[in-house]
Amino acid sequence: METGDEESLSPADRLTLLHVKVPQMRNLPPADLAFLIRTLRGSEHKLAIDAATILTHCDDTVLAQLIAAYPHTVQVVQRTILALLAGIDSEVAVRFLFELLQRSSDERQVHYITVCLAKSNYSIFTIVFFSLPTASLRYRVRLQGLLRMKGLEYATPFLIALPTIPDIEFFEDTYGIDEIRAIEQGKTR
Repeated sequence: METGDEESLSPADRLTLLHVKVPQMRNLPPADLAFLIRTLRGSEHKLAIDAATILTHCDDTVLAQLIAAYPHTVQVVQRTILALLAGIDSEVAVRFLFELLQRSSDERQVHYITVCLAKSNYSIFTIVFFSLPTASLRYRVRLQGLLRMKGLEYATPFLIALPTIPDIEFFEDTYGIDEIRAIEQGKTR
């Protein structure tokens, strides 16, 4: 299709076309980006979810626009966006998820974000580790929940690699005193 011809298509057909085109494109044309953001904010949930899916295949600049549009979407679309962001490899996406985990006052949303991050392939240990010194008590509890969900098996290689485990009480509260002491003893052998 010629550039601009897509605008004559129905929204559903245009989304179908964009599903095919976007992964092959270097830059998303401004008209397509505007259409996707408009659709994302629209009232048709299926179309909004399709738009979100397409946007998560774009670069970090476009992802930043998706994140900016996030508060202006309905809850069912927001949940889909969170899951989609957890499934991609993007610093912008992971930073947004951790910021939302830190500041959200909705405990259901916090649980959902925790599950999304726990199931993601992000190296969350490093983010948690460097967040600890300045984390509020509420955020520390959320980070513990995330690490628990990831499991001790996930955290063990990181803990073994540290010369000593800083903030050891945090990790003992997260995984158990005996488990962390076993890791510490394994390092001194």
